Amino acid sequence: MPLSLRHLRLLSGARREGYLRAVAVEDEPARRAWGRWCMRMRIPVMVWQRASRTARTGKLTLDLCTTPNELSHEGQEAVFQMLSRRVPRGEGSVESVCVEWRGVSARKLPPTAAELYRMATSLGSYQPDMRRLETRRQEMSERLKLPVPIRRRRAAIA
Repeated sequence: MPLSLRHLRLLSGARREGYLRAVAVEDEPARRAWGRWCMRMRIPVMVWQRASRTARTGKLTLDLCTTPNELSHEGQEAVFQMLSRRVPRGEGSVESVCVEWRGVSARKLPPTAAELYRMATSLGSYQPDMRRLETRRQEMSERLKLPVPIRRRRAAIA
């Protein structure tokens, strides 16, 4: 399905700002395209969305599944403390590869999203995801074990 002009504008703004501004149902194609772009670039997917265009609160989502990293325990604690401080009435979950926080006021969404992204990508807040590294290592070793086709030399016809 081709993206509409509105979705293309959302994506160009997301590439410029570092996070996607989305409305829940309407912008699902743009959200999928943003996720694919982030996966190609190997950066975290940062999306903030509101239930409607006029909603007073929204939801922040940070997904690290597009990177080879996960939040460390210290990083999870720092993210939780920051979100609890900036959004005292909000609620959500902070896990090693996904952060979701609901109840963020509309005017606090952009600065909170920017701070969350900076915090999640700062050195010391993340660590390599060993499960993914191990599966990649196994895939690479399987590729290397494939038999190499032997080229036969053609007999020189004299």
